[in-house]
Amino acid sequence: MAASGVRVTVITADGHVLADSQSETRTMESHADRPEVRAAMALGSQAKRRSVSVGRDLLYYAIRSDAAVRPPLVLRFAAPLTCM
Repeated sequence: MAASGVRVTVITADGHVLADSQSETRTMESHADRPEVRAAMALGSQAKRRSVSVGRDLLYYAIRSDAAVRPPLVLRFAAPLTCM
């Protein structure tokens, strides 16, 4: 993932970050209120905003994954706006 500049985050339905390709998850706050995470739980989303974790403007795309996981997870991808 590092070569592409794309950040990948796996988030539980209640906002707990399970994995992140660019940040240490133990220090991360709940992502339950992030706009792309809330929208992804409903139908999928995208958002442009500044990342609190990495301090850069990113384009986010998030989707809900129901594949054999209960409760569902949110898979979030983010790329620097400079890549767009």
